[in-house]
Amino acid sequence: ADAVAGVECPRVLGLESVNPLVTSGQWLPDMRLRAGAEDAFGDTPGAQPRRRGWDEIVASQPDIIVVSCCGRSAKEAVEEVALHLVSKSGFDSLPAMRARPPRLFFVGHAYYSRPGPRVIDGVEQLAALIHPGRFPAW
Repeated sequence: ADAVAGVECPRVLGLESVNPLVTSGQWLPDMRLRAGAEDAFGDTPGAQPRRRGWDEIVASQPDIIVVSCCGRSAKEAVEEVALHLVSKSGFDSLPAMRARPPRLFFVGHAYYSRPGPRVIDGVEQLAALIHPGRFPAW
């Protein structure tokens, strides 16, 4: 937490599923906070994962999108987004997608799926994605 003290906190959308759309909850909002970001929906640690509509996702205006599909690899998450999100109205106009390069990241679920020691690795991975140049790349 000290390593990200005083840095700009971008709005991060965490997705556990893209079909249906489910935003991550439980310990994941806490992981985002510790990595130097805020939850795009304002969810706090312990919040339940929530099914969302596409209009809600667009309204959240995320600066960064992190996709960690439950039980899937990063490669499988890429395929899910390509199949279910890329063609949706407003996808290209999200702040995360207007950034150059786009701030859309795909991570394997292993560091995020259960509370335990690997969560530390997940926080470090998120910090490196959210604040490139400040933390070693993963």
